[in-house]
Amino acid sequence: MSSEPSGSMVFDTSVLVELALDSLLSIEVQNNVRSGQVQPLTGELNVTELGYILCRSLGSERSARSVELLRKAKEIRILSSASFLDRAAEMKCTRSISLVDCVTLAMGESLNVPVLFAKCENELKIEMKKKSFKTKLLFMEK
Repeated sequence: MSSEPSGSMVFDTSVLVELALDSLLSIEVQNNVRSGQVQPLTGELNVTELGYILCRSLGSERSARSVELLRKAKEIRILSSASFLDRAAEMKCTRSISLVDCVTLAMGESLNVPVLFAKCENELKIEMKKKSFKTKLLFMEK
């Protein structure tokens, strides 16, 4: 990861995908979660997005199993997106990023915790150059 993380942080869907696929990129995050150094949070919309991303690459059955395992996992706390939607709508009005990313970032801002992404995608890079986000962004990819 781009810095030594500790404490609570919001996991973007891209992180959930890497974890579900047990990728090399996810090893450090897995270790930090298992050791208790990182307490991950994510939102219902991220779980929904994970489901359709995995469905496209792995098929419906494997996707459903992965999402079910995530929902049962005690290590990752899944929050309702409802209380973050107004802030996400404000962000979406001014930023050219996906609605799910806006909700994820609104979660980080509202909870005052960093948001972890797998990679710094172009749309995030562009938005960070225009104006910084109110929450710290971390990336798995160094």
